[in-house]
Amino acid sequence: MSARNTHLTFAEQVEFAEQNLAVDSASEVRAHIDDCPVCAREQGKLTETFLAMRGDRSEDVPSHVHNRALRLFNEAGRAAPASALRRLLAQMVFDSGLQPALAAVRGQSATGRQRLYATADHEIEITVAPEGDGWRIAGQLLGPVAPAEFDLRMGDQTRSLILDDSMEFSFDSCRPGRYTCSVRLRGEVIDVPEFEVGL
Repeated sequence: MSARNTHLTFAEQVEFAEQNLAVDSASEVRAHIDDCPVCAREQGKLTETFLAMRGDRSEDVPSHVHNRALRLFNEAGRAAPASALRRLLAQMVFDSGLQPALAAVRGQSATGRQRLYATADHEIEITVAPEGDGWRIAGQLLGPVAPAEFDLRMGDQTRSLILDDSMEFSFDSCRPGRYTCSVRLRGEVIDVPEFEVGL
């Protein structure tokens, strides 16, 4: 029977699971675990976790992937708080569906429709084209390269992706509807006005 009146600390549980305790301390902890269902349950979880970790044969990620992930997290950690974000509305400066030469085929043709939106520092090129039974919305953020996340929204559904160094994005199997999108950069969010897809 254990003489302890309190549960084992997490540190004691870990030291016991790793077999790092002196013999007399290990005996005392073992006696407590035998008498205490709460600590016994926690010890079982720790033991399973350590066994899984020791048996893990996963390969390390390539160093360039690891470094890129660290850069993204470091940049995100230095981002301004949400209350300090500057919110910008991009203005449409080009729409292939509104060009005089294309007046007879306005809308999303079989080859797609291209729009260009701009702020003082960035441009966002968006191309909408039919693809199978749906639509493909793709494009690129032009301007200074920085960690960025692109959000595409239709109603209450949002699809997001982190832009790579090419600053390109692509969403397949999009349904017809009215979409908005935004680009989240360090210190600012660029919103793109609503546009129609397949309507």
